[in-house]
Amino acid sequence: MRNIKIFFRVDANNSIGTGHLYECLELARYLKARAIFCINENSRARELVEHYGFRAVFVSHLNSALDSFKPEIIVVDIPTVKENDLSKLLSTGRSLIVMNAIFHPVRKGIHIATVFRPLDEN
Repeated sequence: MRNIKIFFRVDANNSIGTGHLYECLELARYLKARAIFCINENSRARELVEHYGFRAVFVSHLNSALDSFKPEIIVVDIPTVKENDLSKLLSTGRSLIVMNAIFHPVRKGIHIATVFRPLDEN
């Protein structure tokens, strides 16, 4: 397996938890990827990313991090990801994978999309 460059856009905090972040961290570790995690401004999430040995950047630095890192793949794991955010990421020309979206982001350029429906009791 080659050392692929992956840019993860994922959030974690006290209200939404860390499950999506852990999922992405484990995926990056399994793939032995060179990865950057673009996260919301949360010190616990940053510590977790760094504990796994990856670099964390806050969302406010998303564009500059993408430009300097030049990933082969962008992975988005935000259940409520907005259509305009996907459009911006697609415009980079990188392969885009959307995980765990509540809506189905069917559109040209999205290479893989996993969709879930939250349980009514959630």
